[in-house]
Amino acid sequence: MRILVLEDDRIQQGRIEQTLLDIGRSRNLRLEIDTAKNYGDVEKYSQYFDHYQLYLLDLEIDGERERGFQVAQQVRERDPFTSIVFVSTHSEALPLAFRYHLSALDFISKDQPEENYRHQLERCLDYVLAVDKRENMRLFTYSFEGRRGFTLPYHEILAFETSVESHRIKVYYANHSIKTIY
Repeated sequence: MRILVLEDDRIQQGRIEQTLLDIGRSRNLRLEIDTAKNYGDVEKYSQYFDHYQLYLLDLEIDGERERGFQVAQQVRERDPFTSIVFVSTHSEALPLAFRYHLSALDFISKDQPEENYRHQLERCLDYVLAVDKRENMRLFTYSFEGRRGFTLPYHEILAFETSVESHRIKVYYANHSIKTIY
């Protein structure tokens, strides 16, 4: 499972990473964890947004209290099916996740007891693994030579069509949307 952690506090970043690795070892899971400590780091990983199964995002990054929500919006634009979990001390910001329409899987408070913190992370991993097993065989993924790709469920694809432009294909999918791919 590929995971991106966005956390600007090194101690909290280490806590998340260590907890995930402990869970992975105890369950014999292969976890690939990338960490970003600021918005610039996120930009570096943004070309791979549709390759992560789970995002663990702090809300306050670089002194901006809603930066985590902004990153989540960027993730949703690239991959509407991935799981996003907010990990923050700002539990009062939970209602904002609904205002942004981000469909967050969970909101984990950093200042809870370690046992509860670990249990919430385990439940998130369990959910992502269960969804991944069900959906893995039913996704169409496209990416070519490092160019921006995308992933769509097969049941949403209506048709493929060659484009009048050279080396391009149009993908028609649910809600009358069209993607042109190279």
